[in-house]
Amino acid sequence: MAYRRPVRATILRLGLGVAALLALIATGALGTEGLASAAARPELLAGAFLALLATVPLAAFRWWLLLRALGFGLGPGWAVATTFIGTLSNTFLPGAYGGDLVRVGLAWRVERAGLNRLAVSVLVDRLSGLVALLGLGLALLAALPGAPQGRLALIAGGLLLAGALGLALGLAFAVPLAALLGRLPGRLGATLAHITREVFGALRAYLHRPLVPLVAVAISAVQYVLVLAAIVALGRAMGFDALSAAGYAVAGVWSLVANAVPITPGGIGVGEAAFAQAARLLEATPSGAAYATVFLAQRVLSALVGALGVIPLVLLRADLRGSVALARQEAARGT
Repeated sequence: MAYRRPVRATILRLGLGVAALLALIATGALGTEGLASAAARPELLAGAFLALLATVPLAAFRWWLLLRALGFGLGPGWAVATTFIGTLSNTFLPGAYGGDLVRVGLAWRVERAGLNRLAVSVLVDRLSGLVALLGLGLALLAALPGAPQGRLALIAGGLLLAGALGLALGLAFAVPLAALLGRLPGRLGATLAHITREVFGALRAYLHRPLVPLVAVAISAVQYVLVLAAIVALGRAMGFDALSAAGYAVAGVWSLVANAVPITPGGIGVGEAAFAQAARLLEATPSGAAYATVFLAQRVLSALVGALGVIPLVLLRADLRGSVALARQEAARGT
């Protein structure tokens, strides 16, 4: 019975995503307008695809740096292959084997130790992207009309402040927290205390090498610049010229933030709606352009990039088979 709940939740979230797309079609924010123009500009489509493709090796290099800082000896080539497999999983297996779980499972299968520290490396990897995205959002606020600036600055600044405060409190009270959890009865207390010590120990290792997380955030910023460049290229290819390049960048940043909210699988429908709303607010003159189509096209191209993960998946299928299950078993034992 327990497995039915996540399945039902996934179906519900997928239904919400489909409903959001249908609503965008009904309002004219999503449609076939501009697709013929885009087909006539293959150089812009190819440029957008290559920009999105370049984000994967960058993500792999970032994770590799984070792994090295924790003492893991996995190579950069392995990190690229594993990151492509994780991207494939995130794209085509929402709610099943998440890409992060696949990456942790494959890394643990090689290392056979430090499962919790591996999980922390992926967590910090994710957080570096969020920090970079919010930083870009704050940097681009000057291009927004006056009304939304204060609200969005408050949201981004609040999230960054809450994250920093949570990290500081966690590090300050990690030892007494682990001791408190260790008093819980049975194996549960020992397991939770062990996880707490490993997680905050890994975070301290990053703080002792502050250049590593800073470089990770910088790499994430470059990644998002490439994604925004792809969005601009797609908008230009579709002939939606009422929105400036800066407008595309601002709409892109905040739609990517909205897309990260786990309301629907992969943010489908949510990112498109956010992008269409922001783009229409920022265009020089009202054009009625179907701006959600631009974000959906970026999503499709990203899915094509993710599909390339089939190649390392086939090459590493023996390693992948059972790695996630083994990682789950070790997590259950608290090792």
